[in-house]
Amino acid sequence: MNPKILPDYGDLKDVVEIDLHQYTLYEVQTDLPKLIADYFDNDFTSFRIVHGHSTGNVLQRYVRIKLQADLRRFCDSLRSLKLVHENKGCTILHLK
Repeated sequence: MNPKILPDYGDLKDVVEIDLHQYTLYEVQTDLPKLIADYFDNDFTSFRIVHGHSTGNVLQRYVRIKLQADLRRFCDSLRSLKLVHENKGCTILHLK
C-alpha cells in the first residue's frame, strides 16, 4: 500500500489517502490497521480510504464495519474513531 498525504482536503489538513484497489481482503485485513496505526502514532488523524464499490463491496464492508476493532488492537492510545461515508467508494476515518 502506498499512502499519499493530501495537504488540503476540504476542511481537513494532512489527510492520509490509502487506495485499496488491487488488494485482496486478506492483504487489507493484515496490512491496513498496522499502516493506519503507524501514521496515527506520527500524529496523523484523518484518513481517506478508497475501497471502491462497483465490483463488489467486500473491502467497503471491512472498512466500514470491521476495521474499527482491528485498529484498537494496534492503537493503544486510540480514544475514538469516527467514520464518514464520503461516497460509495470512499470512507473517511477521524481518529483521536
